[in-house]
Amino acid sequence: MQRNVYLVAVLMLSLLLTQCGKNETWQGKSNRGIEIKQSDFFNSMKNGAFKEYLVITDGSCGLETGIGANPDYFFSACESGELRMFVLGDQEQEIANATQVLNWLTEEYGTYAKELAYYLEAEYAITEFKLVQMNIATSAGFFGVIFNVESADGASISALISNGEEGIRSVVDCFGACSDETKDCKERWVLATPPYAECSCQGDDCRMSVWPMIGEE
Repeated sequence: MQRNVYLVAVLMLSLLLTQCGKNETWQGKSNRGIEIKQSDFFNSMKNGAFKEYLVITDGSCGLETGIGANPDYFFSACESGELRMFVLGDQEQEIANATQVLNWLTEEYGTYAKELAYYLEAEYAITEFKLVQMNIATSAGFFGVIFNVESADGASISALISNGEEGIRSVVDCFGACSDETKDCKERWVLATPPYAECSCQGDDCRMSVWPMIGEE
């Protein structure tokens, strides 16, 4: 696929690398109830500990189910729905105060909503889409999101957006096909400090593109 995206700036920067393989919908069981204190949350961020979170909807809105996003915060796309958030890792647990934790993150870093919309339109000619899942990675000074979206015609697309140096944000996109037909060529997080990404089937016809862009003011 030829890529002819005209981005705001092409600058040298330290980018996270990604291997191919995108996150599947979480199907584990949660304990539905850990409440995270604000002081503990920010202390964990300062200490540089890698955390990965899964954000989905509660599925109560039928066809309207989805994750809404503006530049400042995430929300349920329908009024009666709620967002659910899980800590992933050795012990997967649901966060009881999901809205609070998401707000703490977006107050610091924003949502990347404008960057996502820009990239999908420029790269895939998509202007209407539903955000169905996010895999968020955090560490000291780092915030990255793998966005899983569905286009108006039902196509599933994902892209990773993260912060970088001097206000530069990166878009990482794995595209192509895996030789193992049971796998998708998508992005996934790697446990490291800082976190980085990879594609699930490196070495096959699954390739990674990395685009730097200036963050929205």
